[in-house]
Amino acid sequence: MMDIGGDTGALVVYTPEILAGAEIEIARRGEATTFVHTEVRERRLPQGSLFAGVFPGVPAGDYSLLAVASLPSVDFSVAGGQVSEITWA
Repeated sequence: MMDIGGDTGALVVYTPEILAGAEIEIARRGEATTFVHTEVRERRLPQGSLFAGVFPGVPAGDYSLLAVASLPSVDFSVAGGQVSEITWA
């Protein structure tokens, strides 16, 4: 369940399996200080598994997904009342 609405959105980051169990972080765009982090988990679906980190309840704004291993930093925006999705491969 995600608590979104008003000025609050959410982010789902789909990752390679290699990041299962890893912490991924976002920061406000232009800042180096981590805003929030979450763990990448396996999500089992009838069609198979996928790996994702979910950031529920993110204030609307501009952010960066911080680089991990060989995956680069990615800029994105969160809109209130919506779920943003990134495929990080």
